[in-house]
Amino acid sequence: MTGLTGISHDTVQRNAIKQYWLSAGQGPPVHLLHGYAETWFGRRKQIPVLAEQFTAIGLDLRGYGDTGKPASGYDKRTLASTASAGSRSASARL
Repeated sequence: MTGLTGISHDTVQRNAIKQYWLSAGQGPPVHLLHGYAETWFGRRKQIPVLAEQFTAIGLDLRGYGDTGKPASGYDKRTLASTASAGSRSASARL
């Protein structure tokens, strides 16, 4: 599918949604957030390079990719809260 190796995929239930993330590498965490109408896959070329020195963590934000798509909660405050909780959860599991 992606041709990426050494990638761990995981999900966590936070803020009433399933949050998807992946990680690769070892070292200090670097969190990669995608833009509008993208997913973590938009960072697929950066992940292997960053994973040489860091733990690269790619989140799918609320409503995108394999993360939950609730009917509401797309205001900036909720989006930021969900992304922050997902980043903390990913870092804590590594």
